[in-house]
Amino acid sequence: ADAGAEGLRILALAAPTLPLSRVASAYFQAVGNKRSAFLLNIIIFPVLPGLAALLSGALGVTGVYWAFLPAYGIVALVSAAVLWRERKGHRLPVM
Repeated sequence: ADAGAEGLRILALAAPTLPLSRVASAYFQAVGNKRSAFLLNIIIFPVLPGLAALLSGALGVTGVYWAFLPAYGIVALVSAAVLWRERKGHRLPVM
């Protein structure tokens, strides 16, 4: 029970970064840029398992929880960068 409670506390630290990628993806879908929306939705899939594998080796099961914090942070930074480029007029090609 303690590991689960600790895991939830760690996930709660990562939660504030999650909405940025969701909002950015919804924005790109709304303006017809499906490629950017798709990429922002799937970027977490290669990032999170890699970090979880790396951190679980060092920290055990708790490392898997800790992997969410940098993974969501990376996704939020990428989302912010893509939105910033869009705002500056450097759009990614629309599929």
